[in-house]
Amino acid sequence: MAEVKEIELTEAYNIHLKIPEFKDPEDTLEHFKDRVEGKESLVLAGFVDRKPAGYMISYDRYADGSIYCWMTGAVPEFRKQGVLSAMMNYLEKWAKENNFKSIKIKTRNARREMLGYLVKHDFQFLEIEPKEEISDSRILLEKKLI
Repeated sequence: MAEVKEIELTEAYNIHLKIPEFKDPEDTLEHFKDRVEGKESLVLAGFVDRKPAGYMISYDRYADGSIYCWMTGAVPEFRKQGVLSAMMNYLEKWAKENNFKSIKIKTRNARREMLGYLVKHDFQFLEIEPKEEISDSRILLEKKLI
């Protein structure tokens, strides 16, 4: 069972570097800091056997009552061990406690496992941001919090 803790942004970035799908040269520690600076945010790590297994960075991007889950991922060796679910459950509880009305998240068309997970967990499609390569198209989803 994955354990979740709130962590510093630098720790999340170090976990980010262990995820092979995330190789965008723009994804520097400075870029991460710029995203959350001055905004209400939550930075999480999931741990399996006390080892960092994944991370999640969420912040108030839209100022519309939603919390935006900007970056999340699990280290390959820890996938299928409940890391994402544990972090999402933590985020949902935290968001409700902090008076957010919904969680928004954007993913790529190519990330089929993530899309499947989000649909299975009551996220609904809001919009599609087309890209030249259809697999790179971004899909914005939202889950209303009750």
